[in-house]
Amino acid sequence: MFERTITLNGFSKAYCMTGWRVGYFAAPKNLITHLSELHHGFAICAPAVSQHAALAALKGSQTCVEDLKKIMDERCQILCNGLSELSIPFSEPQGGYYVYADVSSTGLNASDFCLKLLEYGQVIVYPGTLYGDHCDRFVRFSLTQPSDKISDAVNRIKKVVSSL
Repeated sequence: MFERTITLNGFSKAYCMTGWRVGYFAAPKNLITHLSELHHGFAICAPAVSQHAALAALKGSQTCVEDLKKIMDERCQILCNGLSELSIPFSEPQGGYYVYADVSSTGLNASDFCLKLLEYGQVIVYPGTLYGDHCDRFVRFSLTQPSDKISDAVNRIKKVVSSL
């Protein structure tokens, strides 16, 4: 499979370098020239500080990656357990920082759900319409907050949903 495999990756999630805009690709030699032209359009002139940070991330201890995975797993379980208790279907992330949930069972479309949650629960979530959900059924919950804040948000979400 090596001669048919293209690998695209970055540092955003594993090393908490979102916004640093450093990534890489690896591919068979016959594709590198063509992919390099594409790559230039997306990532030419990555800042030197970002390049040095990425190199340090690769050369340094990798325990931070496992530590972050444990933290994210804990946050994900708190949120997913809360959504399950509310019978709101969701897709558990496979490595991302977000949980997508179908909130149509609440009787609201996702955009209205987000507004209600903000107004009555003081919890900010975003409708999936921002990410390609043309049905306005899905909401994107972030796992970027500490576990205690996610737990508090889940309690607020429960109050808002129970009032609908």
